[in-house]
Amino acid sequence: MSDVTLKEHFEVLVREKWAVLESRLDAMDQAIVLAKEAIERSEARNHKELDRRLDELNQLRRSVETDRNVFVRDDVNRPWHDAVNAKLTALETRSLVWTSAIGALFVLVNIALRLMGK
Repeated sequence: MSDVTLKEHFEVLVREKWAVLESRLDAMDQAIVLAKEAIERSEARNHKELDRRLDELNQLRRSVETDRNVFVRDDVNRPWHDAVNAKLTALETRSLVWTSAIGALFVLVNIALRLMGK
């Protein structure tokens, strides 16, 4: 048998276990550092993406405001539109009356010519 005492045997076992635990803790610390770096990179990408999307929304808002200034509001346009419609209706009615009168005149002239031709 060897001359190793029980105390020395347990000390060797404890040192071996301690070395294994230290290597595991070191590996976990390294994993935590890597995870934090990955999270920071991800947050930076997300921040850039959010900035890009916000810039696009701001551009869209400016475009909408520009378009809004181009179009005439309904409360401004409605009176003018109603006046134009009234004038157009009057012109259509007048042209319809004149067309009917001219058509009736041609009918009368046609009837008169037929009667005179007999």
